[in-house]
Amino acid sequence: MNIARLLKCLVGVTIFVTLIWFFSPIVIYVMLASVIALVGRPMVTLLMKFKIWKIRISKGVAALITLLLIWFFVFAFLSLFIPLLITEITIISSIDPQLLLSHFSEPLNSIQAFYNQYINYANETFSVKELILDRIAETFNISKVVAILSGISAALGNIVIAVFSVTFISFFLLRDRTLLLRVILLLFPENREAEILHASNSINQLLRRYFVGVALQSTFIFALVFIGLTIVGIDLSHVMLISSFAAVINVIPYVGPLIGALFGVVVGVLVNLQVYDQGALLYLMLYIAIVFAIVQLIDNFIFQPYIFSTTVKAHPLEIFIVILMSGFIGGVLGMIVGVPIYTILRVVAKEFLSRYRFIRKITQSI
Repeated sequence: MNIARLLKCLVGVTIFVTLIWFFSPIVIYVMLASVIALVGRPMVTLLMKFKIWKIRISKGVAALITLLLIWFFVFAFLSLFIPLLITEITIISSIDPQLLLSHFSEPLNSIQAFYNQYINYANETFSVKELILDRIAETFNISKVVAILSGISAALGNIVIAVFSVTFISFFLLRDRTLLLRVILLLFPENREAEILHASNSINQLLRRYFVGVALQSTFIFALVFIGLTIVGIDLSHVMLISSFAAVINVIPYVGPLIGALFGVVVGVLVNLQVYDQGALLYLMLYIAIVFAIVQLIDNFIFQPYIFSTTVKAHPLEIFIVILMSGFIGGVLGMIVGVPIYTILRVVAKEFLSRYRFIRKITQSI
C-alpha cells in the first residue's frame, strides 16, 4: 500500500512539474498577477470603505482603480527612465575612445608595464590600449545597437500579450481574493482544507510584508544614491538615471548592488569625461564608489535585516544560502524569486511536515 501510494505521488509530481514546464509562460503570468494582487489588495479594501453619494464602491470598481494606479506608477517610471537612458546612450556613444584613454594614460601604462614584466614571458606583442579600444568599438558597434532595437521590436508583441494577460488575471485576483485559493483546494483532499486555509493566510501575510518591504527598500536606495551623487556634484539628469537603475537592480540580492555601483561609476565618469581632467576623474570615481559603499552598508545592516528577518522571519545566513542555491538553479531570476518561494515552502512544510525535527527547527519563527 505504501509503495502504491508513493508511486502515485511520484506520478502526480511528475505530471505537475511537466505541466508547469510546458505552460511556464502562463505560470509566470499567474505568479506576477499574484504579486500584484498581494500588494494591491489593501488598496482594494481601503477603496471599498469609501462612499460616493451613499453608494459604496464595488469590488470590481475598486480592483479596476487599483490596477490603474499600479500601471500608472509603472508607466510613469518607464516614461522617466527610458528617455534618460536614451540620452545617456547618445552621450556615451559620441565619446572619442582615444579621449577616454588619454584621461587614464598613467594607470594604463602601469598595467602595460606590469604585464610586460610579470606575465608576458613569451615576449608576445600585446597592447592594453588596443585591447580596450577594440572592446569599446565592439560595445558601441552601430550594427549591434540596431540588432538590439530589432530584437526589442520583435519582442514587443509578446510584451503586449504579457501585460494584457497579467492585467486580466490580476483584476480577477484583486476582485475575488479567494479565487486562486479555491483552485488550489480542488487539488487536495477535503480533510486537508483547514490546514491549507491556515497555510494560505500565513503565506499571504508573509509575502505581502516581503514585497512591500522590497518596494520600500528600493525607494530608500533611490533616495540615498540620489542624495549622495547630488552632493558629489553630478548633474541632476544623470543622477536620476543612476539612482533609478540602482533602485531597480537592487531587487537582485547581493549581485544587484554591485551592478548598480559599477553602472554608476561608468556613467558618472563617461558623462564628465570632457569636464574634468585625469586627476579629477579619478577622484570622481572614488567619490561615486564611496557613495555606493555607504549605501550598501546601510542596506546590509538596516534594510535587509528588516526585510528578511522581520517580514519573512528567517535568519540572514539562511536567506544567503537560499539565494545562492536559487541562483545556481535559476540564475538571476532564481535569485529574485528564491526568497518568496522559500517562504511558501517553509509555511507548507510547517503545516504538513511539522512531525520532523528539522522542519520544526527551520519553521519555529513563523
